[in-house]
This record gives sequence, C-alpha cells and structure tokens, in this order.
Amino acid sequence: MVRPEHLRRMDWGLLAAAAALLAIGIAFVWSASYRGGDGARVYATKQIVFAMAGAGVLWFFIQVPYASFGRLAYFLPGDAPQDQVG
Repeated sequence: MVRPEHLRRMDWGLLAAAAALLAIGIAFVWSASYRGGDGARVYATKQIVFAMAGAGVLWFFIQVPYASFGRLAYFLPGDAPQDQVG
C-alpha cells in the first residue's frame, strides 16, 4: 500500500507526462507493426507488459525511502567512501 505522505510529495505532472509518452509510444509501436494481421497486437502487448513491469518497479521504489539506499552505496563499485579522492 502506498503511504499517503508519498502521494503528497509525488510530482503528478511528471507522472502524467510519462504516462502520455508511454501511451504515444504504444500507439507508435502498434501503428508501425500494423499489417492487417495480429502482428500489431503482439508487439503492442509486449510493450504493455513491459510498461506494467516498469510500473511495478516504480511502485516498489515509491515504497522504499530513498535515504535507505545510502547504506547500499558501500557495495557499489566506485561509490565506496574509501574510493573517493580528494
């Protein structure tokens, strides 16, 4: 469940713009692959499935506070504190 404080801080304009670009992209994929058969449906369905997977990843990262990823910085190559120069 999405916490209410995350919904208040969400940039709804940016989310709407991304959704509009997604819809336009799916329409382009469908129209570019349309040959009168089922080909357009196959490619558009793949695009929609990957869009839904991306929405699931977005939902996960909305749930996790971004500050908690600071503990993982030690495990990322080049981002460990001892690797910092200067």
